[in-house]
Amino acid sequence: MFRNKRGQVTLFIIIAIIIVAAVILSIFAYRNNQQKKALTAKEFLPVEQAMQDCTKETAEDALILAGFQGGYTLTPTANSLETDFADISYFFYEGRSTAPSIETIKQELEGFVNETLPACLESLNLNQFGLSYEEPKTDVTISNEAVLFDVSWPVTAKKAGATVEFEKSSAQLNVRLNDIYNTALDLANKTGSRNMIPLTNTLKTDFNVTMATYDSNTLIYMISDSNSSVKDEPYNFWFAIKFKYD
Repeated sequence: MFRNKRGQVTLFIIIAIIIVAAVILSIFAYRNNQQKKALTAKEFLPVEQAMQDCTKETAEDALILAGFQGGYTLTPTANSLETDFADISYFFYEGRSTAPSIETIKQELEGFVNETLPACLESLNLNQFGLSYEEPKTDVTISNEAVLFDVSWPVTAKKAGATVEFEKSSAQLNVRLNDIYNTALDLANKTGSRNMIPLTNTLKTDFNVTMATYDSNTLIYMISDSNSSVKDEPYNFWFAIKFKYD
């Protein structure tokens, strides 16, 4: 009887040792795996940073171009005024409103980023990562305070037998595009529908609005916002108006 008890105790001790050893090995394996993941993530950090940098850069370029061209970046429009520096879209043309909708501007920004983002990534020195990627899909949110670019962009990087996949990138630019657009729309409608030039200093806005005469029938407006910044410069939005004289 006593021997049986000793044998049982010995068996329990052996089982306990095995369990403790298994736990220790599991903890060691987990820590080792986490360390490998951390080293891998650190190794591929330049790819993630490049995706973020390119997203911000192309988003900035999209907003600047949309500002020059009255909301357009890619789509040619017949209702535009050709100048030496840009084709400025008409917001009012010979008695009718021809301004792009805010949804159209959103789509123009998305299209520009989708088209130019891969070229930005390819221009960087990332050959050691053997990059492959799918076409980016950008979703733009335009608010009164900022413009947010969310990009779904599967990018695969490979180096030294390790593979890391990145899914998304984003950029938020503090440009009050929605307010700027509404100010431009209101100004264009008041000017174009009345065939008269309102005094810009009477406008109830904190934007700086300037106007220039292009010819006897055409005006060019620029709305500048010192509270909106792109590439450390105040954001400017241009649009044109063509009067209709009977």
